[in-house]
Amino acid sequence: MDGSQDEWRRSPRARFGARHTSKTDHAQVHRGTSRPPRLRWGGALLLLLVAIEPAHAWAQCAVCGNPAFAVGDNDLRRSFLPGTPSGVRVTTALLFASQRYSDIYEGSRRLSGSEKAAIMFTPDWLLQTHVVSLVMGVELSSGTQLQVLAPYAVANATRLADSDNGDAVDSAGNAIDTKADQGLSDVEFRLRQRLRPLLKARAWPLGLRDIIFSVGAVAPSGGFIAKDPNGVAPTGYASLGRGVWWLTADLEALGAVGARFGWVIGASARLPQTTITNAGFLFRWGKEVRSHGALTALVVPKLLSFSFGAEWLWRGKGEERLFEGLPIDVFPNGGGRWLTLVPSIQVQLPGRLALHAAVRVPMWRTVGGLQPTQGLGWTLGLSGALGAI
Repeated sequence: MDGSQDEWRRSPRARFGARHTSKTDHAQVHRGTSRPPRLRWGGALLLLLVAIEPAHAWAQCAVCGNPAFAVGDNDLRRSFLPGTPSGVRVTTALLFASQRYSDIYEGSRRLSGSEKAAIMFTPDWLLQTHVVSLVMGVELSSGTQLQVLAPYAVANATRLADSDNGDAVDSAGNAIDTKADQGLSDVEFRLRQRLRPLLKARAWPLGLRDIIFSVGAVAPSGGFIAKDPNGVAPTGYASLGRGVWWLTADLEALGAVGARFGWVIGASARLPQTTITNAGFLFRWGKEVRSHGALTALVVPKLLSFSFGAEWLWRGKGEERLFEGLPIDVFPNGGGRWLTLVPSIQVQLPGRLALHAAVRVPMWRTVGGLQPTQGLGWTLGLSGALGAI
């Protein structure tokens, strides 16, 4: 950026992605010069959800959250198995998630192909994210459970090539490359408590079966690409972590309607606890609040269950200071609201295993500033248990 701060703030193209850029040349980074015994089912479907939310990629986080791409934002909302174990139960899961981002939105409006090309320097810009997560949990007969989730992320970005010798040519005749950033994303820790074992209620109203509360933390274990005011080019294109500690809190209610149908409602929040700083640059993330609900059906007892759910996500805007001595301002290209439908199935397998699959269908969104947003995504999980059931 060679112009004044006011000029920079007036230009949407300059603002978009400014966290990656140096003080001397925003366009450099945009053009790609930085390389960046058995399961018990009960009446409700046993869901194992991985949250994949839309958000903003540039210089923030391609696979983990607010307001960046959130494939790594693995919001594991409940235990793998229903009910409280008679002793110690160890659960484990391997989760796969994939998400495609190609559309650019301004508010609730999807930009045209020519507008996208003007901002991303190619109409064929694309980010495809893949996350593999290992989840381990230990649950006691008191209904207390500790879970740890460790995600490994890969972000494949198709963008304008550094030179005329790219991997391919886009629809406008420009050379483009597809490059990958990969590594550990942010690790999550959850302490979860079922209330039913503590309250010892024999019959609850409205078919209520359990209430689950959890608190947790997210560690900044994934790499975050922060802007360097001295003009040092970043070493990657997409951040794999958010660079700060977060606190999480969740509250969820599960109920049943007869022997084969059930419902789930819940809400959760994520609060940033630290700030990103780098040689005068400063950034603070915004808060996040989610609510979700689902209806579940046991299609084939001890074999197949189905669920149809929806999720509402609100993300607050962050704050930034571009250079030492400047005021801290609201980051323009962050925050927003999203509505996503999540149909899913679960199949019980031999050996105390279960296979979970879900599709995330984006229905509506309105974003702050300019942001790439998600298309159709999917998740797949294999979970199992050892010990008391």
